Amino acid sequence: MHGRLLAIGLAMLLLVGCSLSANQQLQGEPQAKQNPPVTQAPPASGFPAQAPSAPSPNQPGASINPTAPSSSDTSSRLAPVTAPTQGQAPTAQAQASPPQGQTQTPQGQAAAPQAPAPQAPAPGAAQAQGRPDLVQLYKQTAPSVVYIAVRVAQGVGAGSGFIIDDQGHIITNNHVVEGAQQVRVEFFDKSAIDAEVIGTDPDSDLAVIQVKALPDKIAIAPLGDSDQVNVGEPVIAIGNPFGREFSHTMTEGIVSALGRSLPAGQTSRFGAGFSNPSIIQTDAAINPGNSGGPLFNARGEVIGVNAAIQSDIGTSSGVGFAIPVNQVKRVAPQIIAKGFYSHPYFGVQVGTATTTSSKGLEVPVGALVSSVTAGGPAERGGLQANDVITAVGDKTVVDQADLLAYLEANTQPGQQVQVKIRRGNAERTLTVTTGERPRQR
Repeated sequence: MHGRLLAIGLAMLLLVGCSLSANQQLQGEPQAKQNPPVTQAPPASGFPAQAPSAPSPNQPGASINPTAPSSSDTSSRLAPVTAPTQGQAPTAQAQASPPQGQTQTPQGQAAAPQAPAPQAPAPGAAQAQGRPDLVQLYKQTAPSVVYIAVRVAQGVGAGSGFIIDDQGHIITNNHVVEGAQQVRVEFFDKSAIDAEVIGTDPDSDLAVIQVKALPDKIAIAPLGDSDQVNVGEPVIAIGNPFGREFSHTMTEGIVSALGRSLPAGQTSRFGAGFSNPSIIQTDAAINPGNSGGPLFNARGEVIGVNAAIQSDIGTSSGVGFAIPVNQVKRVAPQIIAKGFYSHPYFGVQVGTATTTSSKGLEVPVGALVSSVTAGGPAERGGLQANDVITAVGDKTVVDQADLLAYLEANTQPGQQVQVKIRRGNAERTLTVTTGERPRQR
């Protein structure tokens, strides 16, 4: 995943998936404070010994993703992501997707993968203070997790994934398989097989790969409901930090926060990035190689796909990010059916509008439209620059994040959306028909 690096305090956001050569820095990247060095992970394995080695940082065509060091035949690629500078009111391109948790499936679209209901925890699974039985939880969930080795033009890398059905479909991150020439999957029982990339969605950083056969003793990961996730509930992450040598590692933590935003995989024509909203934050340790792996709740249900960390050293500092599973439920069926996902598109660039309260406090009051795409859905619906969006559908909009999250979770291309705005001292309601966001080709 390609993105611009911007400073957030002393830390940076890093995707934590597949990595290439040892001690490799971003090609052409200046050694500035806003781009701190990232910790490297070992080279990936899973391919024959004649697999080409990753190029040096100065070699033409070297990966744009910093790499990780290694001693053995394992690896993990780190991909940088952009983020607004702390303290600024960022702008983002409004976007949309079908509803979270209650998918509106377009005609002709494949139904969401149906995973079997999770097994009831064994007696004694609930321990003191509500903590799950971690031994039982690992036995229940680990067989659904896979190690993914990837060969790209510049070398090899690795990441994680999880099985979602008995047809061999596996969820991972787009940045794990991006540019893959060959993909190989290793299962919990150490058996391995080549996989095919069915399709990807760079903007949600999700991908679906498929194997033609599954081992007898695997598990299908049940998909939970990320709309029901609460801050403070226990979670575990299972994946392959730093590659195959540490495959199927489990780490424990809690849900630290909800509703975070991560930069998506492309920028708008204005140069502002699309945002991937409703991200789950966790303190469960996530490191290079965990990308694409599942974040489970205490019942053994997937609630997110581990994708990124915020760290000034490139390894876990207790601030990890997972794509909510309800986004997987929307994106995966379309990828399986047609190889890509159609994101709804609003066509506005927005920030957060604020006012000063009677106590002198600055408070957010809506999403401020800073610009409107010429000929886009919002312009056709009557929106103008400097309008303040105060509600969309049945959702009150307090800031830009409210607008983006609603559109992403509750709309789809071609859907009419009621938008309440304040223009000057007047209030009005407009109807905007969402379009389809231009895709990366």
